[in-house]
Amino acid sequence: MHRKKDGTVFPVEIAGSYFDYQGRKVHVAAIRDITARVKNENALIEVNHQLRTLGEHLQAVQEQERMALARDFHDDIGQNLTVLI
Repeated sequence: MHRKKDGTVFPVEIAGSYFDYQGRKVHVAAIRDITARVKNENALIEVNHQLRTLGEHLQAVQEQERMALARDFHDDIGQNLTVLI
């Protein structure tokens, strides 16, 4: 995290290195604002959560439909057998 002059805090990525230049060690650092990346990653996490929730709901609805169909088939077969007897 880094703080701007106005006090705003924002996420950063810092890369640094050093090298010799004319017999002196020079340190170089680059600071990159990654606010957009963090925002996109958080949005992706939220979408994945919503998809997981939707998938779980779909699976529950399918299971309820299977149970209803099985119940209907059982009742129909039972009625047909009763008529035959």
